[in-house]
Amino acid sequence: MNPTEFQTARETNVKTFETKYADLKQQYSAALNSAKSETDRPKQCVLIKSALDINKELTTLVSNFLRLNNEGGCQLSPDRINKLQSDIEKYKTQHGEIQQGRDKIHSLETSFADVDAQAIHVEGINLFYFVLIALGIFVLIGLVFTSGIRRALYAQPVAPIVSRGFA
Repeated sequence: MNPTEFQTARETNVKTFETKYADLKQQYSAALNSAKSETDRPKQCVLIKSALDINKELTTLVSNFLRLNNEGGCQLSPDRINKLQSDIEKYKTQHGEIQQGRDKIHSLETSFADVDAQAIHVEGINLFYFVLIALGIFVLIGLVFTSGIRRALYAQPVAPIVSRGFA
């Protein structure tokens, strides 16, 4: 391969990388914004998964390109290399934060479901006791009106044994 072909191939590799890198960064940003603004939880999970996949793709793309650069396949300025290395670290950090946030949301949803199930159970027990107490009150009222207590309340006064009393 002559030097002109080598330089053309190297420039093509750099342009291809730059184009794909810019495209993936735009997709990653759009996926993060979509996931952040989505209110439907299942759709949000799908968007988060998409953002994580694009994040992995970005990290792999930059790592492979930097490895190619270190092998001498492409010549970049040291500033550009440092920028790409800091981007890799940023993407790895973001990946961990997104994954951890997704895990936290999942654990919160699981905890909420457990607490909600317990609350429903307690509400059921409370309803059972309320019905039991109400039934007891109705039975007690029924017994009062159908038993001897009713007759005792409406009984006629007893005539005195001594008609005039003690005088």
